[in-house]
Amino acid sequence: MIGKKTMNLRFEFMTWKEAKEELSPENQQKLRDLYGQVYGNEQGCNLKFGFKMFDYDQDEVDLDDIEYVAMAFDGETLIGAILAYQGEYGYFPDSTYIDACVIDKSYRGQGIGSKLMKFFDQKVKEAGIKIIVLHVNKNN
Repeated sequence: MIGKKTMNLRFEFMTWKEAKEELSPENQQKLRDLYGQVYGNEQGCNLKFGFKMFDYDQDEVDLDDIEYVAMAFDGETLIGAILAYQGEYGYFPDSTYIDACVIDKSYRGQGIGSKLMKFFDQKVKEAGIKIIVLHVNKNN
């Protein structure tokens, strides 16, 4: 079933530091909610996620090592994101490890995740990355 139709789909790519400075408070909250929704609820991880950047006081996940963020927007509303580390556990400096790829449930079924992944692939290659690593939960 297709949810909301995107009206003005656009993508942005930036470093995590830039994202923390440039995202509106509403989109910062949306990013936290998407991450928690997918990893805490849908995949049954039973974890509470919080982010230092949001001053969220639940068990904190340290995302300070996140290097790259690719985001999908419908107009000004954040509807999806990819969060990635530089280097797979530090072993391959010319690689990136995708920690999360999350799409708002109401926007799924439209190929937004695929488009976001292609956009991310293009941008990290432009940044000199040669290897992209992604682990998939068997419950995805």
